Amino acid sequence: MVWHWDGKSFLTSHNHGLIATWLIRQPQRPVSIICPHAPGEVVPDDYTFYEPIRLVEWLPTRNGEPFIIFSGGGRSSGAQTIDNTTQSSIANANLSSASSNNSNPSEIDPNLSPGVVSSSHMLTIKRGKKLVVLQLDHKLVQFTALSSSPYASETMDPYAVAILLQEDLVVIDLLSPNYATFENPYPMDLHSSPVTSCLYLVDCPGDLIPAFYSVSSRRHRTQSGANTEAEIFSNREWPITGGEWHLNNQPFSELIITGHADGSVRFGTHPKFHYHHSISFALQNFSDTHQLL
Repeated sequence: MVWHWDGKSFLTSHNHGLIATWLIRQPQRPVSIICPHAPGEVVPDDYTFYEPIRLVEWLPTRNGEPFIIFSGGGRSSGAQTIDNTTQSSIANANLSSASSNNSNPSEIDPNLSPGVVSSSHMLTIKRGKKLVVLQLDHKLVQFTALSSSPYASETMDPYAVAILLQEDLVVIDLLSPNYATFENPYPMDLHSSPVTSCLYLVDCPGDLIPAFYSVSSRRHRTQSGANTEAEIFSNREWPITGGEWHLNNQPFSELIITGHADGSVRFGTHPKFHYHHSISFALQNFSDTHQLL
């Protein structure tokens, strides 16, 4: 359940992908019930094939329709594929802070039939008649809107939504027309692949660590394939403060290089024998290696 900022109405989310709107002055029955992922949002006869909506936020804005952001509510895996007459569109985003190929959370042709999308790996953004589904790389744990006002009793005007995944952190720009992804200034994997090899280096050149950051940033921007950078990344600054990396003040530089079961190579600093993860990227082709030289 989530309240409207004026305290006069609230939303409830339910099993079978339903969202109901209630008024305080009319508590006997909801004023509306919708199934957002059904054609026309009308509750279908087979509504039992839709999964529960477990998290929902109702975010009014000063201008335009409010945002309704929720997780879950998709067609269950036991049902047939999503009806291609639905007004929603699937953003086949594969979203992550590293922004792999096709990491564009914009709308695609609704006439395509993408099939069933797992509710645990998607986030839906609804505003008026527009419904955009963001398909995520990893299981969604929690999300929260970033708003101009921290008070729930005011019009919040959200500008971004932060999504915590099991193995990543993703932030979506709600002010961009295609809900672009913020480029993460410190790409991460919250749960690394098992280590298969390890190399410890001492007395590295002082400019080596910043060079790795630079290479990683360039790689993320050139991984988009045919899509342009503007379509993938927001041109606004990363909205979360803190967590910035800084150069080690030690008189010597230490580096740990680990190989992992997923084929990636990860680089970490090691000041005072306390491991700090600093950068991670997979060396997928020789061009990455050449950039390091």
